[in-house]
Amino acid sequence: MTTKARTRMDRGDTKHYDSSPAWLAGAIDRALTRLGVERLDAFLIHRPDPLMETEATARVLDDAVRDGKVASLGVSNFMPEQWRRLQEALSKPLMYHQLQLSLTNSAPLLNGHFDALC
Repeated sequence: MTTKARTRMDRGDTKHYDSSPAWLAGAIDRALTRLGVERLDAFLIHRPDPLMETEATARVLDDAVRDGKVASLGVSNFMPEQWRRLQEALSKPLMYHQLQLSLTNSAPLLNGHFDALC
């Protein structure tokens, strides 16, 4: 099973990307319960949080892997430097990066985001 931390909507109708330890730990636990599994094959942070405290975020993700709740980690729509900063703080490699890439959104092919994955 693969899942992502969802976008928070608890500030009215405004989307809020939250990578705080409490939110991510809760998202992992909620996903395990919702899916009825003991371990997620992959867990991704849905979108970059401009207020992310990288070391704290990495600690909660490392704890989830260490505790057997998550097998591997990834991100979605991170800029290359955001990916690198989080990767440097983690003890295990990020295995996934889901880009928003389609026929109507080909920008990652031209702006270096796709190339940064290789």
